[in-house]
This record gives sequence, C-alpha cells and structure tokens, in this order.
Amino acid sequence: NAMRSKICVIQGGQAAGKNYAIAQILFIRALEKSRLITIMTDTYQNLIDGTIRDFQHIFDEVGFEWSKYYNKTSHDININNSKVNSQIQFRYISDNKAGGGKSKRRDILYLNEANRFGWEVASGYIGRTHEKVYLDFNPECSFWAHEELPKLKDENGESISEQIIVTFKDNEKCPQSEINYIESRKDNADWYRIFGLGQTGYYSERRIYNY
Repeated sequence: NAMRSKICVIQGGQAAGKNYAIAQILFIRALEKSRLITIMTDTYQNLIDGTIRDFQHIFDEVGFEWSKYYNKTSHDININNSKVNSQIQFRYISDNKAGGGKSKRRDILYLNEANRFGWEVASGYIGRTHEKVYLDFNPECSFWAHEELPKLKDENGESISEQIIVTFKDNEKCPQSEINYIESRKDNADWYRIFGLGQTGYYSERRIYNY
C-alpha cells in the first residue's frame, strides 16, 4: 500500500498473499470515495476461484452481507451509500477477444496473474486507467512487466511504475503445511527460484507451448 507510482507491480512466489492483500486495498479504495474499479484475469473460473472468493471472505470479515452487494449476473460489487457510489467489476481478458483492451475508462485496474495475457491487450487497459494500476504474477519468466513497463515515463522522465517482490515468508497467514511443502522443494532450483523466492525464472512451459 506504500507504493506511490501509478503502476504497482507485485511479483511473488507461491502463498505470498498477493491476491488477498490487493483485494483488501481495493476494498478500502472503494469505500474512500466513488470509484470504478476493474479486476481482470484470463478466465471467469479463475476470478471465481481467486479474487471473487477473496472479496467474499473480506466482506464476511467486516460484516458486510455479500449477497446484498454482489450481482451474480453482471459480476459486479456495488457499494452505494450516502458517501460513495463505487463499483468493483470482475472481468476476463483474452488476447483473442475482439476489441481486447478497448473498454471504457476506469479509476483503478487490477491485472491478476498478468503474465497470462499479452502486452498489446494489457496496455490498452492500462492506458484507459487514470488513477492506479495493480498487477501481480508468479514470475515464471521475463515478460512485458519487466520489459515494457520500465519504459513508461511521466512528463519529467520519471518511471510511472515500481516493483516489489514478496514470498510466503511475507504472508503471516500462510499455513504451516504449505510452508513445509515449499521448503521441501528447495532441491528443485528452478521451481524454488520462482515459487519459493519470487525471483524471475528463465523459462516457461506456457511460453514454450505457445511457441
């Protein structure tokens, strides 16, 4: 939350708590003032299994009735009261989707598992977001977050993005069983570099398959 740049890049390993932490930030932003917030990943199923589930847990934690705010048909959270009129949208991105990246403008954008889609589409959404962009990923290999985002500058020539790396050691809620599993894979240097240490890997099965 201390990241001040427009584009916040959260790189991390398994069980680092990236998704949940960002969901908490977005929930607070939606309560601060009226905002349109868009959350995107590659499929609706991953939204349901990931950020939608995280938001439901957050709502339960703070005593908000989930069914009152979440519209199952539109996949939106609507927070309307005397102070704010905010909407949190859950959407999916496909590089093959017609008009990908060409959508209405928003205040805040969260690209979940950003390495699952290409720069051409992602840059369209980023360009139509005027306040803040969050993106997270497991760093299987270098991609546009490492290669293209550092090139983006403001009118003073300063970078508009910043990156942090988080691991399971930063997640105080990480179950001990998962900690044990991650630590048990230290002998697999390539896997542990990515999912244990949160460092950028050298290859990707997904990239090889696409090639």
